[in-house]
Amino acid sequence: MSRRRLGWAHSRAGAALPPPQGERCPYCRRPMWRSQRLDADHPVPRALGDAPVPLRWSHSTCNRRAGAELGNALRGGYRERWVDRWA
Repeated sequence: MSRRRLGWAHSRAGAALPPPQGERCPYCRRPMWRSQRLDADHPVPRALGDAPVPLRWSHSTCNRRAGAELGNALRGGYRERWVDRWA
């Protein structure tokens, strides 16, 4: 399965983020290090409107799990519950 690219602006913004030095992942709260697989994460999910705020680091697995859960919830008709979670 191919991954959908987010574009030049997203790649550039992610490259501009300082590498993490033990900061906590916003999802699992474990420390993040530059040697780990990390994603530039949108604090407000793109599916819910993605306000133009700076990106943040998160573990790749945590970020993708959260995105999958949100996608499944939106397909299942649970949008209101997820919108409230990020409101």
